[in-house]
Amino acid sequence: MENKNQNSVGHVEKAEKQGLFKRVMTTLFPPAKPKEPKMIEGANASLPNSSTTSVKTEAQEIKEAEKIYKQGLATIKDLIAPPSMEFESNRGKLGDLYFKSFFVYAYPRYIDANWLSPVINFDVAMDISMFVYPSSSTAIMKFLIYSEDEEKLKKVQTRLESNLGGKLVLTKSADLQMEHGINSCMPLAMDQLEVIRNMNTGPLSTTFPFSSSDLTSSEGILYGINRHNDSLIIFDRFQLENANSVVFATSGAGKSYAVKLEILRSMMMGTDVIVVDPENEYEELATTVGGTYLRVSLNSDQRINPFDLPLPRDNQTEDPSELIRSNIITLHGLLNLMLGKLSPEEEGLMDKALIDTYALKGITMDTPNPGELEPPTMQDLYDVLVSMKGAENLAQRLQKYTIGTFAGVVNQPTNVDLKSGLVVFCIRDLEDILRPIAMYIILNYIWNRVRSELKRRLLVIDEAWSMVQHEDSARFLYGLVKRARKYYLGITTITQDVEDFINSEYGHPIITNSSMQLLLKQAPSSVEGLAKIFNLTEGEKYLLLNSGIGQGLFFAGLKHVAIQVVASYAEDKVITTNPEERLKKRKSLEE
Repeated sequence: MENKNQNSVGHVEKAEKQGLFKRVMTTLFPPAKPKEPKMIEGANASLPNSSTTSVKTEAQEIKEAEKIYKQGLATIKDLIAPPSMEFESNRGKLGDLYFKSFFVYAYPRYIDANWLSPVINFDVAMDISMFVYPSSSTAIMKFLIYSEDEEKLKKVQTRLESNLGGKLVLTKSADLQMEHGINSCMPLAMDQLEVIRNMNTGPLSTTFPFSSSDLTSSEGILYGINRHNDSLIIFDRFQLENANSVVFATSGAGKSYAVKLEILRSMMMGTDVIVVDPENEYEELATTVGGTYLRVSLNSDQRINPFDLPLPRDNQTEDPSELIRSNIITLHGLLNLMLGKLSPEEEGLMDKALIDTYALKGITMDTPNPGELEPPTMQDLYDVLVSMKGAENLAQRLQKYTIGTFAGVVNQPTNVDLKSGLVVFCIRDLEDILRPIAMYIILNYIWNRVRSELKRRLLVIDEAWSMVQHEDSARFLYGLVKRARKYYLGITTITQDVEDFINSEYGHPIITNSSMQLLLKQAPSSVEGLAKIFNLTEGEKYLLLNSGIGQGLFFAGLKHVAIQVVASYAEDKVITTNPEERLKKRKSLEE
């Protein structure tokens, strides 16, 4: 009796659930009204019987309602499926993306552990699948690489086959099996190629790539924490092909913070640092480490003469005429900034005027050591132009820099000196129109001093986008970046206007001639341009768009990792650029 009652209760509950479901489905999808039987006139007219009338059972109605409901739902397949798929004998296409499948068919007799790490870190879009059958101890590995066009796909294929072939791991293209190859590389656990290779447990263990990108060396300074594996990013930029670097980030992302941290730690290793500071951000750092802080402005008593010539290099003889010609070319670029673009006729007059100006001070192409003589000034050039026939217009345009509004900035002898340690040139108090001119003059002065004495140095150029806006100053900066390695100099170029920089004729070459790059948080408008230059993946672009302060990507040569810039408590107090923290510190000092 008890079992019977329980069965009865179960039937009642089941009937109630079916009734409830039927009422819900009827409300959502009301059944169509059955058509009334139509009377057919005639002798044989009769009412339709049960065999000709379509009567839906309750189960059929529920099944049809479920089918209609499911048609309106998006499944996982709908979300991940490409718009189209195309398969050919030796390649495939997913939407606009080409792909090619490979499989490994032979391994060497002996292979080192972690041999798959270079393939894992191969800088292309690639899927790798590995099937292991424990019962028979066999293994197979398949590759699926992607590219935007067929030519790039062929180049990637050659690089991949060369990389693996160097380890005697032989691969073949899965021709006529491209569909099977992509199915095998999908997360479906389907081995459709079925290429078998017997392998013991020991060799099989070497295929597991328990590795991640690493930038730790025994020498250098600490740049930050590797966000992939929490290891330290310790690196010496002077061990690369060149010691140049670029830093790109939006305002407030921590680029000045990261560069100040590098300056502080580099000085501990005996490196001299020179900074061109456009916003008075490095004064506290210079004061703390006992450096020199030079303010360049209309009212400042510190001057740099653009006519200065470099001193002879230690234990080396240089052709004096080359020194003079090089500086005259540099002065042509400066005068193009000051006076506007010169015409070919004006270029010729200016060239003769510059040679005559040096000659007034006894400096000619045959002078043995021209850098040891007193150089002319911009006032001397103005006097020469005034006396030259046809150069009256040039003299009039130059007048504002000698006796006019901008007098005193470029027409006085040099009275500053590059001492060891940290030297900062601040140009914040200069008018915007004079900033590119001042940066040009300062960089030329720094370059002349760097050439005269071989020493490990860093030159930091903040807000470099203002220089690449003008062709002459951009060309000059590019020339510095190209020649810096020979003089043991590393140039750090910082900018927040990424688009202006990379779209410049000289901006892109500056990036390619910099072996180290630091990309912090980026704006959506600039991340696509950087993705093309640095070949960023979708994941790396997402990382740059969603990074916090001091987070981004650190590139050193061919390696790159996700970085978190970290400073100690004492370092943070010196290098912080947060206005609130700086205000608190100032108040505490006043109290």
